[in-house]
Amino acid sequence: LSKAPPLVGRRVAIGGLVSRAEYNGKHGTANSFNEATGRYSVALDGHEDLIALKPANLTIAPGSIPSVESAASPLAAGTAPTAVATQPPGAAATLPPGAAATVSLTRDEQPD
Repeated sequence: LSKAPPLVGRRVAIGGLVSRAEYNGKHGTANSFNEATGRYSVALDGHEDLIALKPANLTIAPGSIPSVESAASPLAAGTAPTAVATQPPGAAATLPPGAAATVSLTRDEQPD
C-alpha cells in the first residue's frame, strides 16, 4: 500500500496565512501532496480554486473523515488499523482516544 500524506482526502481548515490572509478560516479538501514543493493542493469549499498550502497552514477540520485511499494507511489516518466488532444489544464499547466508530442498527434496533 502507498502511504498517502496524513491530510490527503481530509477536510481541512486554513490558518496562519500572511500574504493570503483572506483564506484564513476557510475550509476545503486536501486533494494531493506535492513532495517536491512540500505543499498540499487544497480545493476550497464553494470555489473552483485549488491553492497550494504548506502543512503548517492546515489543520484537520472538525468532523473530517479520511477518504478510503488515505484511510488505507495508518500514517494517513493517524490511528491503528480499523477493526470491525459486533456488540450484543445494550453492550458498551470502549474506543481508544482519537478513534471513530460507525454504528449500524438492524430493523429491530431502530429507535421509535
